[in-house]
Formats: sequence, structure tokens, C-alpha cells
Amino acid sequence: MKLYGKAYRLAQTATSDVRQSGTLRAAVLDGYLHSLILSAGDPTAGGDSWRPERLDELFREAGKHVDTDWAAVAFCRMAEARKKLGDDAEAGRLCRQAVDKAWSNDRLAMEILLRVRRLLGPEDVSRYCRGRLAANPDSLAANATMFHRPAVERGLAILDQNQGEIWAKLEAGTESYFRRVDRTPIPFSQILRNITAAARIRPLVIQALFLRLEGRPPPPAELEAFCERLNEIQRAGGRLRLVQVYTVARRPAENYVAPLADDEVDALAELVVRRTGIDAQSFYGVVN
Repeated sequence: MKLYGKAYRLAQTATSDVRQSGTLRAAVLDGYLHSLILSAGDPTAGGDSWRPERLDELFREAGKHVDTDWAAVAFCRMAEARKKLGDDAEAGRLCRQAVDKAWSNDRLAMEILLRVRRLLGPEDVSRYCRGRLAANPDSLAANATMFHRPAVERGLAILDQNQGEIWAKLEAGTESYFRRVDRTPIPFSQILRNITAAARIRPLVIQALFLRLEGRPPPPAELEAFCERLNEIQRAGGRLRLVQVYTVARRPAENYVAPLADDEVDALAELVVRRTGIDAQSFYGVVN
């Protein structure tokens, strides 16, 4: 706890450059709040081993972050503390706030949902997701690498039941190019099988991110191959409602990656329509 407390105080007084390391600062905050929960002890043990006053500090510190980029972490740890205090209703409310704050970030939302599942149980998570879909049944942008897993298939079925729309990412036409732009051990052929199987059940929207690598746009042959993969999905009985062609829209982690020019994005969208007959939309890159 002392080490996390020291790290947390250093983060609070760090220079602006250091503060911009969001992932590091979130980890420090999370670790500090978790250490406070652990320091409170076990409420079932009784005696001196249960020190609920330690949780007062958690609520004070977490409360400072409910309007920051780390709000999901703060709300989640406050929920854990309320659960420890026996206040299940408040724990549930704080969990919902945590997921609300994380919802726009796919990776963070998944992490927070897993934490909520451990804290409240799977039924509460399922109930929340169903309510979220009922209130806003727009779409799910999905990584098609996991479409073949039974749990994901069940999740897609829930979307179908709530008039949801599924967007699947397909960002290459060949295995070799796929290996350059996607960091996953899943074979490209598995991605194609997953998208085809899902598209046989309901129409999909394809999200296609293309970019410049080391200053060069995708080769024309790669773009032709991408269109042919779309045609293969359709010939196999898959339904594709729309292809969203887009490019890098924020500063990438690698300095050799850059967005396509607007006219290059438009040209690819036009190629998709011409080669496949599927409607396509262009979304341009803005890197600050």
C-alpha cells in the first residue's frame, strides 16, 4: 500500500508531460485504490482486522476522478468498496456508472464488464447489456477474430433480438498484408470464415481501415483482393449492407503509419461499389 500511495502522490504532482501517460496513471490510480480496499481487511473477520475507515480515503480519492479519463476505474473501485460494506444496491449503481464511462472504449469496457461480472455476477452484466441495447440498439463494432466462439455467437444473437447492427472489421485482401497490419495470431482465413458465417445469419456492415505504411498506400492488387474477398462472402450466402472505408484518425503508436489522403479513401470506396455492388461510405483521417 505504501508503494502505491507514493506512486499515486508522485502522479498527482508530476509534470504535464508525465501526466499525459494515461495508461500508466490509470494503473497507478487503480493500484492505489485497490490497496486501500485490501487494507480495510475482511468484514467477516471482525475485531481489529476489519477497518472500514480505510475505505473513507478511497471514496475521497476516487471521487476526485469521476469526471476524468479514469472515471471508470474510480467508479469500479468505489463499487467494490460499497460491496465490501454490504451496500449491494449502491455497488450496483456505481458499477453501472463505471460501465457507462467505459462504454466508448472497447478494450476498457470489456475490462470493466469483467470486473463487474466478478463483483456482481453474470446476470447483472447480462441485464445491463440488454438494457443498454434496448435503449440504444444501434450497432456493435466487432473484431471478427472471435465470431466463432460460442459465447460471442450468443452475444450476437442478443443483438439480433434487440434490433442491433453488427459491424465487422476486414482490413486486408491477402494473408500477407493482413499480417502486416493486424497483430493477431488468428489466421486471415478464420476471419473470413467468421464474417461469412455471421453474414449468413444477418446483414453486416464491414469496417475497412486502410493506411500508409512507410509512406506507401496499399498496393492496387491488395485493394482488388479486398474487393474479391467481399465478393466471396456474398457468393457464399453472406449479406453485406455497407462498407465503411476509413483511415487513421488519431496519432498511431508507430511512426511509420500515416493516414490515406481523402481522395485515396474516396477512390477505394468507389472501387468497392464498382467491384462488389455494395454501398460504401468514406471517412477521412484527422491526425493531430
